[in-house]
Amino acid sequence: MLCSATAWYWLISFCGPRVKELVEELAEDPDRYKQSPDWLARLCHDVYSDISWQRRRRLDAGDYFEHLQGQDVTGKVARPRNLEDNFLPRVENTVLSFVRTWLSYPNNTEMLRAYLVVYILQAFRNSDVLMLEGVWRYYREVKAGVLGLPRSDHPGLAALHHMVQQLLPIARGDPIPSPTAVQQAVLRNSDHFSPFRNLATSRLRTTSNQGPFHPDNVDKPGAYPSCVISRALIFDTPFQHDETFGYFSSKADWDAQDADAVKKCTKVMQAATQRILNVKCYGSPQAQRISDGMDAVKSYFEYEPKYNALLASHAPHPVPFVIFYDWTQGKEQITGKNGKVKNRRFKKLLLLGGLTGYLLTADLVYAGKVAPPTLAEVAEVLRRNKMGSLSGLEEAGLIRSKKNATEAEVLNAFTRVFNFLSTRIDISDKQLIGFDAVMVEHLLCKFSRLTSARKRDLAGKGKGRA
Repeated sequence: MLCSATAWYWLISFCGPRVKELVEELAEDPDRYKQSPDWLARLCHDVYSDISWQRRRRLDAGDYFEHLQGQDVTGKVARPRNLEDNFLPRVENTVLSFVRTWLSYPNNTEMLRAYLVVYILQAFRNSDVLMLEGVWRYYREVKAGVLGLPRSDHPGLAALHHMVQQLLPIARGDPIPSPTAVQQAVLRNSDHFSPFRNLATSRLRTTSNQGPFHPDNVDKPGAYPSCVISRALIFDTPFQHDETFGYFSSKADWDAQDADAVKKCTKVMQAATQRILNVKCYGSPQAQRISDGMDAVKSYFEYEPKYNALLASHAPHPVPFVIFYDWTQGKEQITGKNGKVKNRRFKKLLLLGGLTGYLLTADLVYAGKVAPPTLAEVAEVLRRNKMGSLSGLEEAGLIRSKKNATEAEVLNAFTRVFNFLSTRIDISDKQLIGFDAVMVEHLLCKFSRLTSARKRDLAGKGKGRA
């Protein structure tokens, strides 16, 4: 809380006036800070130059912040159709917007809280007053009234937090003599119901020291096709749970393990296939997994050189999240001979749709091959694909309708959930469950999926025996 207030204080009380001063000096001498070692002065110069010449350009954040070099983080300088006589405020606002975005400042509700913190510290000269609950009750009322946003005691946020608290004992391995309906569902099938994705059965096997996502294996031949197989074909199957950790060094290795699994099934061939391939591993049945799944494996192994080339093109850094996700969907950006960036479509892998592609991309974040996503990136993917987590936001009452939710509305709601839970879950528990943007998205999905179980618990009908 104090760190957030300090950051906002720097941006508004120091950075703002400093930018104004620099821009006014550039109005007198436009080239003054062209080669300045001061990153802020140089950024002001570049934005001033582009706007004054009415140029549309993307600035690379890595040119100003060393930790963002090679991360493909940019800021777009818009070209004004009619440039004002006094365009200095436009320059100042653009610079501050870039700084705020590139340094991942949270939303306006955090700025409001920061103002309150600074005011209280100035008035009382003691940070202990921030611990008083009454202070934040008035803050919540002001925030809800002025910004029109859900209060911290919003019932949907409280329900999400309650579900996390309800399932933490399972994550810790604590005994549960009389589990609730929600707990029973997770204990019965963690792949399908647990909000803690990296603690579910299939993920534990594929990230083990014999799985394809383990650091010792993720760079080995066959690792990428194995990762795709684990996500697109065999996720949450008896085959994955009991007979394989999901790493296949080659197509021949897959054929051998696959044949062994078929032999163990004494029923008809269709039953053997269903033991290996899960037709409804992500909810809605997808018959294509059964009809085409076995044939798709060959194409997965043939695709591996393209995957290696993508990693090499970004080495030594991980591939940016959105770039890798788009790549799984058969989309990439290429630079033409004229220097212009163009979108190119190519044939994507079979059975790697929007949801499965996102899950695979997230898996490779934890394997170190893809950069961790921002809240905005995860929010946009879940909105674009109408994922179960979007239903979770609607179920929690944080968006009006999943059919018509805007990008800004979804991002605001998703950020609210993340920030709310971040302040209420203990650090040790965060580490245990892998608390991050990906986990919060997964939580929202399971929140929606467990609606009937949550209702049974509320009605007092959920208790059972472990």
